[in-house]
Amino acid sequence: MRELQELVSRTSMLVAFFEPAASSECACEEHDEILLALQKGDAARAVKAMHVHLSLIETRLRPRVGNTAAPDAEAEIARAWAAAQSSDAETA
Repeated sequence: MRELQELVSRTSMLVAFFEPAASSECACEEHDEILLALQKGDAARAVKAMHVHLSLIETRLRPRVGNTAAPDAEAEIARAWAAAQSSDAETA
């Protein structure tokens, strides 16, 4: 279970860092499909939905052709850290 939690955490970080903002919106539908299959006890459908979801994440994370500008990693990490700190302060 710990390995799964670490994988989800790392994947979430990569998605937040590299995925275009508009792409995140469709992920909710992908999650809904997985959850619906699990709720119905349909393991085969859940596995297929999860495979599709992970494949789409992989596709969305691939560099775009013609997009030669690399993101400023330090600025992005600082922005993400500030957002996390702000979120933590709001929930405290």
